[in-house]
Amino acid sequence: MQPGNPGTASEKKGGIALIAVVVIAGVVVMCVAFIGILAAIAIPSFVGYTRRAKTSEARMNLSTLARAEASYYESVAGLVTSAGPMPAAPGPTKQLPAFASDPGFSALGFAPPDPVYYSYSILPDPSTPGGAILCATGDLDGDGSLSRFELRCRPDGSCESSPLITSETE
Repeated sequence: MQPGNPGTASEKKGGIALIAVVVIAGVVVMCVAFIGILAAIAIPSFVGYTRRAKTSEARMNLSTLARAEASYYESVAGLVTSAGPMPAAPGPTKQLPAFASDPGFSALGFAPPDPVYYSYSILPDPSTPGGAILCATGDLDGDGSLSRFELRCRPDGSCESSPLITSETE
């Protein structure tokens, strides 16, 4: 095309096609960048949400254990102060341990029907003679860093209502 010459129709169409390709490529790049930003925000939030959802298992099972301890205390005037750990080691996948094979859990009738993420145990409370500590220990991401939930039961059979939590979602 020469100066002052408006050019042919095919040259104009070629220029418009080039502009259209550049605009479409720009839109695609912007969409990919936008999706990347959304993913950078959403994925960590989702991981945190799923870990917090898994911790509800520990809270519910410790509450069940506390009620079982209170019931056991009413029938025999004492607490179960030794049980578990079941399963022996927590991990990032659910396990179905044989709670009934443990004398302490068997005495309480504690046996979650579904597989569990956490390892459960009952320990004597060193700060309160005759008391017990109900524990749920987990390793939700399999990195060896443990989370721990504890409920303390007093020698009179009453248990705390809220667990002491260490590294809830690791």
